[in-house]
Amino acid sequence: MYPALVTYASAIVPEPATWAMLIAGLAFVGLALRQSAKRARRRFYINCGLTEQEVAAALRLRSGALSSHVDQLKLQRANAPPQSQSATDTEQA
Repeated sequence: MYPALVTYASAIVPEPATWAMLIAGLAFVGLALRQSAKRARRRFYINCGLTEQEVAAALRLRSGALSSHVDQLKLQRANAPPQSQSATDTEQA
């Protein structure tokens, strides 16, 4: 009586290719977030007035120790003796 009425069964479990795309997408999002956080930490350290060597050392630390490490580097810099002029500066004087 109703020849156009057809029912289709749908799969409940996604295909393996769908799972692979989902996992790859999540991996790319995680990588982008990690790189973004690393750039933000680098900008933070540079804005605190740290040198490139201090920034490189600070980036090797875990994020939980960031603020205490910056405070420690500032104290070391404040207590350090003044640096002498380089040889080229003394020759010009």
